[in-house]
Amino acid sequence: MSAIPFIMLSLGFGFSVGAALARLAMRTSLQRTPSVVLVGLGTVSAAAAALCHGHPTSVLAVDVVLRAGVGALFVFWAAKARRLQLLAAAAVVAVPMAMGAVDSSLAPWILGLGVGTMGAAAASYLNPQRVPIFGGLVGVLVAQGALRLPTTLPARVPSLMAALALAVVFVSARINLSHIVRRRLIRGAVAVAGVGFVCAIAGVVALVNARAQVERGVAASKNGLAAARSGDTAIADTDFNTARIALVSARRHLESPLARMGLVVPVLAQHITTIHQLTTSATKVVDAAERTTSHADLQAFRAEGGRVNVAKMVALRTQVVAADTAITEVRAALDAAGGPWLVPPLTNRVASLRTQVDDAARSTANVRQILDVVPAMLGAHGPRRYLLVTPTPAEARGSGGVIGNYGEITADNGVFALARFGRNSELNTNGTPGALRYLQAPADYVARYRRFGAAILWQNVNMSPDFAASAEAMAGLYPQSGGRPVDGVISVDPIGLASFLQLLGPVSVPSWPVPITAATAAKTLMLDAYVVKGGGTQDRYTLLADVAQTVWKQLTVASLPNPKALATTLGPAVKGRHLQIWMRGRSEQQYLSSIGLAGDVPVVNGDSLGVVVNNGSGGKIEWFLQ
Repeated sequence: MSAIPFIMLSLGFGFSVGAALARLAMRTSLQRTPSVVLVGLGTVSAAAAALCHGHPTSVLAVDVVLRAGVGALFVFWAAKARRLQLLAAAAVVAVPMAMGAVDSSLAPWILGLGVGTMGAAAASYLNPQRVPIFGGLVGVLVAQGALRLPTTLPARVPSLMAALALAVVFVSARINLSHIVRRRLIRGAVAVAGVGFVCAIAGVVALVNARAQVERGVAASKNGLAAARSGDTAIADTDFNTARIALVSARRHLESPLARMGLVVPVLAQHITTIHQLTTSATKVVDAAERTTSHADLQAFRAEGGRVNVAKMVALRTQVVAADTAITEVRAALDAAGGPWLVPPLTNRVASLRTQVDDAARSTANVRQILDVVPAMLGAHGPRRYLLVTPTPAEARGSGGVIGNYGEITADNGVFALARFGRNSELNTNGTPGALRYLQAPADYVARYRRFGAAILWQNVNMSPDFAASAEAMAGLYPQSGGRPVDGVISVDPIGLASFLQLLGPVSVPSWPVPITAATAAKTLMLDAYVVKGGGTQDRYTLLADVAQTVWKQLTVASLPNPKALATTLGPAVKGRHLQIWMRGRSEQQYLSSIGLAGDVPVVNGDSLGVVVNNGSGGKIEWFLQ
């Protein structure tokens, strides 16, 4: 229902009720109202107003007194106000109440209050003489309506409409007040204003003193976050400590006696409370960040001698969870912060802080996801075994190149070892006879590639462009080919090996006369080996096996850089799908997919086109393709 029917219904019923009340008043002696009746109405209005939920300040006792005072003043001023002004004040309240009642579950109650207000106002207006009891009744209804205007109205509208109704009644009543009463009102208003001014000055001083520390804390926390992202945990820890000290100092200013005096001043109280809430929440985040960075020394997560300290990763997860909880609290505080009377600089700062917190939440979520899956992948919760394949893209396959060699890598509590290494011919002939093997892979993979002998020839098992599907088929075939069950599959081609050589340095193998470096590895293994040793000799197969085995053995004993540097070095190989990993665990596979390591083909909706190269001739021409 639109607002117009609500308004018309409210006004129509109001004037109808008002006419009936006016006729009743003319036949009775209500023109003279005992003071005790007005006192009773004022007491009822004050009690009902005290039960409202408005919070003009941040002190409960002051809020109750202010609400009760507004409720009582409305009654006594309305009893002295003129009839036309009472009707105007009632309309100021009743019309927005009817508008706010649209699509509201409280519509009947809101509309009823509006009807009663307009009825009492109409009764007072239509009566030939001013009746104080009707004025007092209008005051009760207008006060309760003004204090209960729907929150669905635009920001600041309820407060402005309530203030307008109170002003209309006060201006009208002031004319009918005696000189003595007016003088007392003025003195009381000046006294209240004086106390409010002193409290406001005290609150502003507290805000000014806290502002410098807040700005310092925010700047230091930004620097700490930037340092943490760059991997410099020592600087991050120092910056977070500086931020924590500054924010704690700001909280002291916001909890000082000066700030508490400002809490009794409407509007200013909202600013002090909001800044204090945000500062308290920010302190919790900085504390959590400081504890996290103290446990997150990236150097501690380096692979030293083929071992990663997974215990520290598990300990770090506890701190990251605490940081995530603190960030959630800050986000809740930011969502609750605000209000129509906050000044733009503060609302802009709240919006900026919300953006920063959302960014920090994403970063924390990413770290938490890593710590949820990576320790398990490294054998923190029990030994893991992975199948290693080393394809060569010189003879193309959909998800890499023809597989020439394989190996087994074990991970146990962060300790890596190359347990086995061999050639594809062993996988073709060992274990279950080829005719009895079966593919354990997605249905679409089986339908497309079974006819190419994927279950028999390991050279064709990775013809699918979706490495996840090919790897699942390899994991299912490996136990049938003489291997043991594996938890995942790792594929690294010569270009991927070259990336590892950037970390390890050159390697020397008996089957090649000069050391193989990161710059020469791809060309040596994908072209020179065929030129020098010939396309079909065992020496060529031996060279690829020697290089791959040497690289992986060195990886299991070498000291590698921290994870950030490691990711930077291997990033191009991952992006080019020269390094691909599949995990049997769903959460682990989802994480690998999220960082681009899974080599999976994303699901598409609708039509799509994908170009896949599979070299069925056995030639090695792909090195020359552009």
